[in-house]
Amino acid sequence: PGTLNKYLYGNANPANYTDPTGNFSIGGISASLSVRSILGAAQGGSTGYSMVSFVMGDHSEMSSRQIGMGLLMGMLKPKAASKLINLTNKKKPHGNSKKNNKPHHVYRIDDGIFMDIYKYGISGAPLNKNGSSRRANTQANKLNKTAGNIRYISTVMFKNVPGRVAALQLEYALVCAYAKAHNGNNPPGNKRPICK
Repeated sequence: PGTLNKYLYGNANPANYTDPTGNFSIGGISASLSVRSILGAAQGGSTGYSMVSFVMGDHSEMSSRQIGMGLLMGMLKPKAASKLINLTNKKKPHGNSKKNNKPHHVYRIDDGIFMDIYKYGISGAPLNKNGSSRRANTQANKLNKTAGNIRYISTVMFKNVPGRVAALQLEYALVCAYAKAHNGNNPPGNKRPICK
């Protein structure tokens, strides 16, 4: 402070702002005044929000969490506010994300003419009521339509594999085992993974 005024703790207004104990600093008092004014503005904003909501047809009320977030966001710098928004808006990982921890299943599609495995695959979608894989059935049906007869048959090999990473590793191990048994050739229908 530029002055040693003994009433400085009271923002030059000792009648309204008193410090009988002498324990409050100027910074503490000014921070509490800022919070008080922000809360007052939020209360006014909440009233305005209610009026706008009523007029616009949204009859929900502003929650204390929304008010609190509004206050917090108003005090932060834009970059910090953006980080806070990203932290609070965490989305579930998409189905192909390695962070997907839903149970998966591993399936294979067999070629009925050559009596060999055509491809291995994984899916995070729930199994059908009969225990078959919707994804594997769709692929086999598409292959059968192209072939003009029922040539490809799908089979679920492993159920409830914990997470996508484990399912991918299992699929890779199966493709590599196939390649080892077939002179280094991968299953004809597997574009990925490629065993090296």
